[in-house]
Amino acid sequence: MDTPHPDIADVERTTAPGILIFSDHRGVPLSFNPAARRLLDADATTGWEQVVDADDLDRFRLELQKATASQATVDGWFRLRRFDNAIRQFILRAEPRFDVNGQFFGHLISGLDVSGLPAVSEVTNPASERSEVRELAARWHDWIVKDVTVISISAEVIVDQLRELQSSEADQPLNIALSKLQRAAESLRRDVDVLLQESRSG
Repeated sequence: MDTPHPDIADVERTTAPGILIFSDHRGVPLSFNPAARRLLDADATTGWEQVVDADDLDRFRLELQKATASQATVDGWFRLRRFDNAIRQFILRAEPRFDVNGQFFGHLISGLDVSGLPAVSEVTNPASERSEVRELAARWHDWIVKDVTVISISAEVIVDQLRELQSSEADQPLNIALSKLQRAAESLRRDVDVLLQESRSG
């Protein structure tokens, strides 16, 4: 456990808008991505008691302990304390991570702010609970498909326009810049295509 897990560095430098937290094999938070640090006013010494609302803290720790013991994935609705002490409702998902030798290292925890939506604890009928989760998942799927479709079309337009602009008569520095932009746009298009396929198969 002395060698840092590569996910720790990835978490600390990722620019993803959602929160990411890496916890070790004891369930202790090791690192927070920039979004989590800003939202939760977290640093290297921040513990769960400073992140999770007191009313949900014991339940969160119990779920994480069970997931750690079984080296399994766990998710649930939990209230987190924002930097201004406002309580926000989050869906947290903890996925197990292993080192290069296959030994359990900890959990990568991701979170999505769902404040304003009914929490699982507020739903009395299990069938209604499943319906709420399915409805939420369907909406996320639709949003993803819509957004990646718009981005994909935009990338296509960018690539086409760059090809039209690029010519042998243009200045060499301009051609170099256009080539770089074209490669970036094509890379974006490929990434978006993958995301679109994943969202449609989910």
